[in-house]
Amino acid sequence: MNNPMGIYVSRLAEAARCMCNEKEITKSDQRLLDENALKKIVEFYKGTLVQYSEAKFAEEFPNRKFNSFLRKATTDNSLFVIGYVEYSAIDILHELGHAFLELSSMVDNEIRWIGDSESGLKELEAYKFARAFLMPTQLFQETVISCSNRGECDIEAVAKEFAVDAAEVVCRGRESYLWE
Repeated sequence: MNNPMGIYVSRLAEAARCMCNEKEITKSDQRLLDENALKKIVEFYKGTLVQYSEAKFAEEFPNRKFNSFLRKATTDNSLFVIGYVEYSAIDILHELGHAFLELSSMVDNEIRWIGDSESGLKELEAYKFARAFLMPTQLFQETVISCSNRGECDIEAVAKEFAVDAAEVVCRGRESYLWE
């Protein structure tokens, strides 16, 4: 069964990536987005990317079980802030997905994180956004083909190419209708 919202989320993410390509922040054939590129991407979309120390993160979020969060900013310089402890492209792009999908419904200084009580579908959509941004359809398909042997895709090789977990590759393949 087709998922119209899921298709919308993937197209939104790929369009966002294309805008970054056009502004030469990223390249259309770029498989790895490093910390510097992600900072430029977040800034391009009027956000701020901030690395938190373990102590500051623990102080702000006691008993945390997540690596990153999105806060709607209260300043004119930035629409949102993405905070993280350890660099992870998928986590940062997940938070950027929340910014694209939910920022207009948030109030100033509101925070969203994976432990949010209203998680569920919003979390799934944000991860879908992150995967589509990180692994755009054409680049993903080319990588799957180049990492295949006798019709079998080497999921681990694709994961290594994009610096993601194999589970993210499997999900992206399903979302792209490459496999079941």
